Amino acid sequence: MTIMQLKVITAATLVASTAALSSSTSSSDSCPYTSFTWVGHEKENPYFWKSPDFDWAATSTLAVFGDITDSSDRIEMRDYAQSLGISVVAGTSPSSIDMGNETQRQQWIADRVAYAQEQGLNGMNIDYEGHKPSKTEGFNDVVVEFCDAMHEAIPGSSVSVDVPFYPEYEGRNYDYARIATACDALFVMAYDGEFWDNIQCVVTTANCSQANAPLELVEYGAQQYLAKGVPPEKLFLGRPW
Repeated sequence: MTIMQLKVITAATLVASTAALSSSTSSSDSCPYTSFTWVGHEKENPYFWKSPDFDWAATSTLAVFGDITDSSDRIEMRDYAQSLGISVVAGTSPSSIDMGNETQRQQWIADRVAYAQEQGLNGMNIDYEGHKPSKTEGFNDVVVEFCDAMHEAIPGSSVSVDVPFYPEYEGRNYDYARIATACDALFVMAYDGEFWDNIQCVVTTANCSQANAPLELVEYGAQQYLAKGVPPEKLFLGRPW
């Protein structure tokens, strides 16, 4: 399998704190790819959810960073999206707890599940980008336990997990096959390879002509996830816009 056969998620420019994630399994046949788009609150922005240019037909999941209940606009956005059959999920991270401590894991999981229920969400996105070897097993455990708890508490809910653009990046090497078995999707952050490997290049833009997500490295990462036993249908490829 090549990267061209994987589900693709395109990452647009950051403009606000709400993200839209669409899936190739969307009810709409007009969107052959998935898309990851930041939604703004400015009416002139085409990604603002009330804009006539916002393509709801190409969206299957709306991922929100921050509380839905913070404003009537967000509540209206959630309700409208769900009325169209679009899932609404929130970003979260277990970075604040000792993931190796079972008591803390279970409390964090219970809090996050309760939060999803209180916010009227259809699922969660786990975005943890740490890489301390001592936390590896704890992260594996908390993610799997969280996915199991979410699926039990909210039938039909989905949990996606953000993962680096190749498995061993920064020494993370989590049990991706185990995580993929329990959860619904691994979101491969293949859009920022050059950014993290050479942040000075991106910041200065001086003498920087190389790709931010080099094709060879992205393909290497996809093949490595597959080699580790991640089912291709669970692998979502994030690429630059």
